Amino acid sequence: MRMIKYALIIASLPIAFVSPNASAVITYLNCPTLTPLPVTAFMPAAMMPIQNAETAFDVGMNSVVKSAVTSASQLQAESFSSTFSSIMTNMIEVSQTSQQDKMQIERQYEDLMMSYKMNLADEKEQLESMMFPGDPSMMQPKEGEVRQLDSSSPSYRFVKEMCSAGKLQQAMVSKKITSNSIATKNRKSQKILASIQAVSSVSAKAKENVDRHYDMFCSSTDQDYALCDEASLMPNADLDPGVLLYPSGYIGSGGGNDDYNTAYTYSPTESLASYQYIKNLTGALYLKPPTNQEMIDPNRVRFVGGYKQLVASLSMATDGLLYLTQQREPINTTGLIMSQLDSMNYLVEKEKLPKYLRVVRSASEVGQLTALQKKMAVQRKIEFELYKLEDRIRQIKSAKVALEITRNSLAN
Repeated sequence: MRMIKYALIIASLPIAFVSPNASAVITYLNCPTLTPLPVTAFMPAAMMPIQNAETAFDVGMNSVVKSAVTSASQLQAESFSSTFSSIMTNMIEVSQTSQQDKMQIERQYEDLMMSYKMNLADEKEQLESMMFPGDPSMMQPKEGEVRQLDSSSPSYRFVKEMCSAGKLQQAMVSKKITSNSIATKNRKSQKILASIQAVSSVSAKAKENVDRHYDMFCSSTDQDYALCDEASLMPNADLDPGVLLYPSGYIGSGGGNDDYNTAYTYSPTESLASYQYIKNLTGALYLKPPTNQEMIDPNRVRFVGGYKQLVASLSMATDGLLYLTQQREPINTTGLIMSQLDSMNYLVEKEKLPKYLRVVRSASEVGQLTALQKKMAVQRKIEFELYKLEDRIRQIKSAKVALEITRNSLAN
């Protein structure tokens, strides 16, 4: 009973006093003094081998598990390190690629911006040089573009007006037209001068002019007196200074349009009538010219000098009147047939039309400068013609003064 008590007392001792490193088992054989020894387990002696085996197995398992955990941790760390390195490498590559893409995008953006600015500058230059900014029909066509100009666009109408005015101005100063006009005037002047200096009877030359009048410019009054068979369509036109200065021009499409009617252009009949008017006015001196004997006679010097002065004065007057007819002869043969005077007057009057003023006011600075240059060219032409006319008036006045001096000297 006492042994059982000891066993119960030992079993009831706190587990905290058992050393974890103890391997002894409390028995009656190794505890003679009954002194408490560290207790690690309380089992029969037969369980010792099993306990040792379990302990060895645990130790082995712990070592294996520890080794496995260590290997797994190392493998995991290596895997993490490799994955991290791969991620970092990819991130660096992505960063480099992104930087390159960014640089490429910036380069392309700069190229596009530069191209845009250049195109914008070209369009701005075109717009500034255009007659009417914003008119797409007059923009420079793109490469390969086939563009048909809109005839209703303001630029087209404006350029058409400028071209028409330019052609008209070229016709006014054309070398061919000017030379033909001067040649015609000189030919008429020579015929009149020959008529003035005709050695034949003065009455015969005067009769030629009278016969021409009744043949071509007979009036109803002349017909009543049986001077002609039929009255002319232009009676007395060779005696009317109004025909010389203010002809009616062509009748029909050649004499006017919706914007202008000619006022200073001869028809073929009026051209002949104006020549006959000058011939009637200055084509006869009604003074028999000096003979060859009188030309060398010292006593007839004053008569010969006065005669030559009269012929020269009539020739100058004839040339001045023919100059007036020259300005009224047609310079074109198609469309609106006009003379130089009508051409200048047409360009002046057209600038007063409301539709033309609206077009010019809506034009750009370049267009307005172009219109101003055209206007200044017309102004210079008018000033030049006025200067030539004033010069001829001075010549005629000088001849008149010279004739008065000669008459007074002959009277004395």
